[in-house]
Amino acid sequence: RRSHPTTGFLAITLGLNYCDEVHLAGFGYPLNQKDGLIHYFDRLNMRQMSSTVHNITHEDVFLKKLRNAGIIKYLT
Repeated sequence: RRSHPTTGFLAITLGLNYCDEVHLAGFGYPLNQKDGLIHYFDRLNMRQMSSTVHNITHEDVFLKKLRNAGIIKYLT
């Protein structure tokens, strides 16, 4: 199955290309909570997201690598 990056992931990538520092606030995926909400502004949850063209698990792993390398910083 082919996957496409989320808009949030694309925004982070854009920030990394144009900014000296990238800090994230309120960004992340509740991977262990199938009914956990993805956004603050709608009711999309992890169960629903698993049937989309996005590979959230892959994005989460990559974002953790960026954080661990000090490339991005989570504020929340």
